[in-house]
Amino acid sequence: MIFSEDQSYLAALGMLSMYRTMTDLCEEIVVNKEIMDKLRAFKFEVAISEQLDLCGVGVSHLLGIESHIWLSSTPMMEQVSYFAGVPTPLSYVPVSMEADLPDKMTYWQRFENIIAYAFSLGFHRYGSTSHTKMFRKRFGADFPDLDTLAGSSPLVFVSSEEFIDFPRPILHKTVYIGGLGLKNAKPLDSKFEQLMSIGKKGTVFVSLGSVVQTSAMPKSLKSTLFDAFTVFPDYCFLFKIDAKDTVSKELAVNLKNVKLVEWAPQVDLFGHPNLRAFVTHGGLNSLMEASYAGVPIVTIGMFADQMRNGRAAERNGYGVPLSKLNLTVPNIATALRTVLENKSFKESAQRISRLMRRKPFQAEERLVQWTEFLAEFKQLPELDVHARNLNFI
Repeated sequence: MIFSEDQSYLAALGMLSMYRTMTDLCEEIVVNKEIMDKLRAFKFEVAISEQLDLCGVGVSHLLGIESHIWLSSTPMMEQVSYFAGVPTPLSYVPVSMEADLPDKMTYWQRFENIIAYAFSLGFHRYGSTSHTKMFRKRFGADFPDLDTLAGSSPLVFVSSEEFIDFPRPILHKTVYIGGLGLKNAKPLDSKFEQLMSIGKKGTVFVSLGSVVQTSAMPKSLKSTLFDAFTVFPDYCFLFKIDAKDTVSKELAVNLKNVKLVEWAPQVDLFGHPNLRAFVTHGGLNSLMEASYAGVPIVTIGMFADQMRNGRAAERNGYGVPLSKLNLTVPNIATALRTVLENKSFKESAQRISRLMRRKPFQAEERLVQWTEFLAEFKQLPELDVHARNLNFI
């Protein structure tokens, strides 16, 4: 269960089953003549596919699309940097997946980062090799290796934001497009306006994302969270739960400063003047929305890149990360007190917001202009580094 499983790299072995499933799904697509013919009829000039599942890379090649953009839908994952030839100094670039590490590491943390890097590449290689074997079985032994195809992409899009990620080396062909679709807050309806006015000192919004179901959270953990919230009676804690979470409803029934909702207009809450902080799982979208609005955060990373995202917010002075394996009332209360009472966290969050809003060339502009540029020139060998063709040694 996600709330209690160890964050060791052996616990990530479930990813192998996921990769096998993705290969099976990919095979169903590529052998479907109707689907492939429809895609081919569009005569696409540019294809964009993401890094976790390389099916899109293979489909793009099958369709004869001249230009391909490799998209990292998280901070740049290890397979993207490795196969595209992007330098990744492990002494200060934390691994993106399943690693809870800062950029200023001890020697032991650097060793852990190296191990995490090897695991990350190994898991990916297992999945990409499975995909490549499937394509070769269906379309001939000379079908290119998918990692090589992906790494040769003229452009790499990274769906992260420079100002909320760890600084790292990149290539000329690396384009950050994080923040696509970020919007300004709209006025709240009467229901949420009333909820936001309950706390004497303001409101703390609590949401663990759309994937994690609070109904699966152990009762003891919910009790710990609610006990920590009662330490701050002058703040209202607006906690988003799922519809099946009857336990939280029972625990919170007599808590005056805890209000439960099954849905919330997150972006609009971030823009409300009474919002003081955000307790989050650390998903990249939530992190970008809170950062864009200048909201201090407490992160409880659950899996994947979420622990890393929390560490990045900590580095930039507007977030406090907590481990899901060490959630106690004192730890939670200390984190909340830090972001609520230390003015530097709000000031840092507001600075990040201004940086994101004022930076030259917003995400939409970068995505559109670079895609149109590639559609015109097809390939960009001028931006390709020889490092992509070198091995580990």
